[in-house]
Amino acid sequence: MLIVLALYVVGTLTLLLGAIAAISLLVGGIGVMNIIPVSVLERTREIGPAISFWNEIRGQLKSSLTLCDFVFPIPGAPHPLQSGGNSDAEARRFSAVTGISTTQEELDKAGLRLQSLYRAIQIRNYDRTRELEWNEVVPSFRRPDGTTGAVIDEDKFVVMVDNFYELHGWDKTTGWPTRAKLEELDLKDVADELEAAVKLP
Repeated sequence: MLIVLALYVVGTLTLLLGAIAAISLLVGGIGVMNIIPVSVLERTREIGPAISFWNEIRGQLKSSLTLCDFVFPIPGAPHPLQSGGNSDAEARRFSAVTGISTTQEELDKAGLRLQSLYRAIQIRNYDRTRELEWNEVVPSFRRPDGTTGAVIDEDKFVVMVDNFYELHGWDKTTGWPTRAKLEELDLKDVADELEAAVKLP
């Protein structure tokens, strides 16, 4: 009789604890489901500008040093070998071909230097500003004619542009490179010229 009673109590406790565990998992799952989209959206505002920045630097290197697309890792690529290792493959190959010892960081700095020079030329010769570029790009995503397609959240896009400019070392208001960034890239003469043209933040 005691054994039957003990088995009954154990069975009841098992059901009770199982129900509590199931409710806990359900509540926890709902909490995670609510947090993940917010987290992904927040990270998108960082990841998007970082990938764009990375691609600009790589684009400058490929254009000027005739580097190869294949050995660069591709952010977000489905294949692990494309999205992962060998980020220094180009530096090693460049060193082997030219005999000039170069690290990936030095190549990245060269790409950023090239991009900053390109930006400075656009500013000096064509009066490029953040406002001008915003007005060229954003209206096409507003779809005033009622067509279907991507429509951006302008408030979120502002944050992405701010993050992109910050990665470059550009002033967030004007979109112009700062003197500090230009001098960091050994471009003091460019900073001086922009300042003389009143095009330095």
